[in-house]
Amino acid sequence: MVNRYEYLRTGYLAPIIRLAAVALLVTGLPLLSVWLTGQPLARYLEFPPLTSYISHAPFSWAVFLLLAFFIVAVCAPFFFRIVTSLTNNLESATSSRPLPWWFFVGAGIVLISWFLAWHRFFWFAPFQPYTFLPLWLGYIITVNALSYHRSGHCLLVNNRRFFLLLFPLSSLFWWFFEYLNRFVQNWHYLGTENLSPLGYVIHASLCF
Repeated sequence: MVNRYEYLRTGYLAPIIRLAAVALLVTGLPLLSVWLTGQPLARYLEFPPLTSYISHAPFSWAVFLLLAFFIVAVCAPFFFRIVTSLTNNLESATSSRPLPWWFFVGAGIVLISWFLAWHRFFWFAPFQPYTFLPLWLGYIITVNALSYHRSGHCLLVNNRRFFLLLFPLSSLFWWFFEYLNRFVQNWHYLGTENLSPLGYVIHASLCF
């Protein structure tokens, strides 16, 4: 008979328990560090995050080159493997299937969204902050179309439930990065000062 501990460790609840533990550590440890160092918690919990309170170190060529070397060293084997795989399987990768019609829909959305995002038309100014979502939706449709053209399968066609589930999962996953960014402020967003907390949540979640 499996005891309770063994069941929690290996049963169907085990992945949920592990994810909950990781989420608790990710959210709790940074706040614990702030509290232990005597800093105000409210500053890191401001929502939407508008206040800048971290002074970043100046740009360093030595650090930049060191990080660049490390990134290239890590990515080079993967890049080499991709290039050799594409070269060896170029003939087998060709497909007699035509591109699906929704490839052109996705590509069209990408081109139009990209054009509007990078050109400051005065008549489009109220909608400028909302070009990120259609840009990525178009990209997702385009990539799925290319996958379907090559293999005859893609998530959009063959596994729509999982495909749709990826959207809220992606948003939730990225909110963890946004939360951790509160403690380092590696990036910030412009134009969010006019958004309400609810508006910020909706707009950010759709983009994530």
